[in-house]
Amino acid sequence: PEFVERLTTKEVKEGAAVKFSVKVKGKPPPEVTWYREGSQIVSSPDFEIKQQGDIYSLSIPEVFYEDSGKFTVQLDNRAG
Repeated sequence: PEFVERLTTKEVKEGAAVKFSVKVKGKPPPEVTWYREGSQIVSSPDFEIKQQGDIYSLSIPEVFYEDSGKFTVQLDNRAG
């Protein structure tokens, strides 16, 4: 699997919303896992993970100081 469009750095004011998106490709389609500071993120009201076709996104509807950090994405499939 590979990234067609990678994550970009974002600066957001506290209380605002932010959305991170990546576009990926791979056969079979990859499993996409989001991380913040090395800890896996699971979809919740605070961190909304969505997929639409080959675009995967992570939305934070209201950003707080403790949400800051390094966000990363990992792709995995049977092919590697």
